[in-house]
Amino acid sequence: MSPFGVHTSSFQSLLVPGSDPADVLVRAMTACGARECELFAPQIEARFGGPHAGHGQMSAMSPQMMRRELRKWRLRTPPSFFEEIASRFRKGGIAIGACNFGPDASFSDEEIDRTFVMAKALGAGLLTASAATDLAARLAPFAATHRLTLGLAGDTIKTSQYVKIVVDAARLASPHPNAAEYVREHHGSIASLRVGCDGIEEPVRQAVDAITRGGWPIPVFVESPGHDDPVDAVKRCLAALDAR
Repeated sequence: MSPFGVHTSSFQSLLVPGSDPADVLVRAMTACGARECELFAPQIEARFGGPHAGHGQMSAMSPQMMRRELRKWRLRTPPSFFEEIASRFRKGGIAIGACNFGPDASFSDEEIDRTFVMAKALGAGLLTASAATDLAARLAPFAATHRLTLGLAGDTIKTSQYVKIVVDAARLASPHPNAAEYVREHHGSIASLRVGCDGIEEPVRQAVDAITRGGWPIPVFVESPGHDDPVDAVKRCLAALDAR
């Protein structure tokens, strides 16, 4: 089994209306030989439209109505819903190491708070997001309140005890030619390393090696969106990392 994790957005093409996302994702992860994931939150939310989410007709709504209903769903869905999903992942031998969501300016404070509640119910020790500076400033206090690490994309973020950086491995090649040195210098501020499956370049290998040798608790998640055979693409990516 690979010591590296997988971002579940890699398997988006395998999820079809009416399918059970938890079952599909656990099967795909198992087929890849991975035992940890960064769960893409929309895949288990009501917007996906499956009966598991409690709102099977959402996909037929207008965007405005869908947004209102999704907010209602987030605020009303109890933590037990996500705890049950986490239990199914655990039974499949998969740990939910991180939860990834996509907040924007339309998120109310209540929605942001519920996102942290959701991540904790899933058993994730890390909540990741891409957010503009002003939105990142809104998210940070919730991370402190819930005592849950928030990982934000980019390396210019002001980090703190609960706010860290999600490093895109592809960006290490150009601005940071010595990826291992970058990781060693900033490891205390790095929440996770995200690796694309379109080729494992030397800087990526250096970054992963630095994390492994340093023994730092920085999870590495591979991501392979858009492939015709995502399971095969992820397997090859994990094999390339394992053989570095």
